[in-house]
Amino acid sequence: MKRFSTVMLVMATLTTIATVAHGQQALTKDQIIGTFKLLSFYDESVATGKRTNVFGENPRGYLILTRDERIALIHVAASREGPKSLPPTDTEAAGLFKSMLAYIGKYEIDPTPPTAAGTKIILRAEIASNPLIEGRDRGFFLRVDGDKLIFKTNPPAPSPLTGEVSTRNAISERVQ
Repeated sequence: MKRFSTVMLVMATLTTIATVAHGQQALTKDQIIGTFKLLSFYDESVATGKRTNVFGENPRGYLILTRDERIALIHVAASREGPKSLPPTDTEAAGLFKSMLAYIGKYEIDPTPPTAAGTKIILRAEIASNPLIEGRDRGFFLRVDGDKLIFKTNPPAPSPLTGEVSTRNAISERVQ
């Protein structure tokens, strides 16, 4: 009987450790489908933890995730201004392009158990403001915190803003 109790104690301890190590339960589609408003969009240096806002202090944007695994996203800088007239000058057009990210495509929730960083999700843009991301699988971690969705790039990569190895993070809040 004592041996059985010891085995049960060890099993309970290992289960607790595994639960803490994974950090959270796997996400379901019901938790993430909907429309979300962008609250924050920043790169975070892996070495220093320093955050650099991608599109300024108060970026604007929306994210839509559907039950049939479609994603639509647009993020723009809060300071974004339209051209003075049409057509825009080359300088104005370059500024408009550099101050936005938009794509539409598919997402897939990875069935492996989540880590402390979140559940793995794969995004594949079919049409994008930057053609370099079209047709490529890009990995992210996704966590839900109340009405907020938190995306974090996986794996970290050099930031186009700072050159430091960073994670790109987007925090959005459910509006529907």
